[in-house]
Amino acid sequence: MTDYLTHIAQTVRSISPDIKIFAKNLPAIRAQGIKSLSHGIDIESMTGLFDVNGCDAMHYYNHSGYPLMGKTEWYDLLTSVELALTDDTLFTFISPVPIDIITQTAYADIWQGAVHSRRQSVVWLWDRESDKVTNAYKNANMLMRPQIVANNGKLFLDMQRLANELFALQNAKREAGILYSYNSMTYEPSYLNSVYLAYTNSLFLGEKPLFVTESQTEKLSGLEALIIPEAVSVTDETYAKIKEFAENGGKIFVIGENSLKYNEYLKERNADEILQSAVVIPTYESKTSEKTSVDGLFWPLKTFFESADLYDIAVLNSTDGTPAENVEYICADYNGGKIINLCNYSDTEKEVYITDNGAEIEKTLNLMSGNKTGKHITLLPYTPVMIRYARSSPSMFADRVYGETVISTAPHRMVSGTYKISVSA
Repeated sequence: MTDYLTHIAQTVRSISPDIKIFAKNLPAIRAQGIKSLSHGIDIESMTGLFDVNGCDAMHYYNHSGYPLMGKTEWYDLLTSVELALTDDTLFTFISPVPIDIITQTAYADIWQGAVHSRRQSVVWLWDRESDKVTNAYKNANMLMRPQIVANNGKLFLDMQRLANELFALQNAKREAGILYSYNSMTYEPSYLNSVYLAYTNSLFLGEKPLFVTESQTEKLSGLEALIIPEAVSVTDETYAKIKEFAENGGKIFVIGENSLKYNEYLKERNADEILQSAVVIPTYESKTSEKTSVDGLFWPLKTFFESADLYDIAVLNSTDGTPAENVEYICADYNGGKIINLCNYSDTEKEVYITDNGAEIEKTLNLMSGNKTGKHITLLPYTPVMIRYARSSPSMFADRVYGETVISTAPHRMVSGTYKISVSA
């Protein structure tokens, strides 16, 4: 497939060198178990091949097979292997779902996509058709839902207005990594599910992880910590690089006792020299299971991040001071202060507060509304919030504020949204 696409790209460029070449890939990372073997694209081989790297990703509300964080996982994998991306975003609305939830999940999809480096959102509207009135595409056209149109119109303006802040979040330093092993997809049916659990729990602890593939292990040198999620089969070269990473002070968190124990030909190795100094979380699924069975991942991963000095900013429940569950947050330094994007991926409202190295943040600026807020922040379901606070500088409110609008004086980056009408699936 790579050779075929390379031939097409080279042929087009030989005819018209200035034309921009675009390709759209399905997010193979969402396929788990044996299905992953049918997605035979090595996405790394696409690096430098196209001018625009598209995605045909989707999510359905409350559907375990198409979660919203499954889309952002794919984006973060692409940017980890240095593929800049855009995206065709497909929204399908199941009619029994309340309109408020659908409105907010649509909003979260576009906004969180931008936070995770999606540079353009193309919204497929799926017009009504007689042969699709009984399935997932029933009443899927957003133009028939004024509340969603209004909400997304404001969203696209917010994305332009806060493009600099989004750009800062997209390029925030990644200090924790996840080992991404094509070999382990072949030999461990639950591998990709384990990758997803490592990814989501990292984000719930404020770390956007870097995916480190076996051909790019030189990137380990820029990390403080590495998560190895049931990667049972890695090359000898990868194993040696991980061993070197550990010897140089890197922290390692392992899911599954059999991780690293085989090479790409299933020749067994003794991995104790790495595993003995790592945090190892046992798994309990059967050999054929495509789902990881583990007794909780969040709390041991939190302790691990603390030991690696990666948990300086915490989002805590106002009621009892415990970490807020199912709340993703990403942080970045910006203009002498700190910006944090938060998204509550649960169906219940949460009230939270933020600590920075143990100190409670008493004043923040909500960049979405322009309002100054106090210690407590309300997070509605699937409603992203971007805040800013001063860490050690009085420049937190340095931007000019008019009413409820914060106007940035810096040059804007491109983050855009577009509607696309389609009449077929």
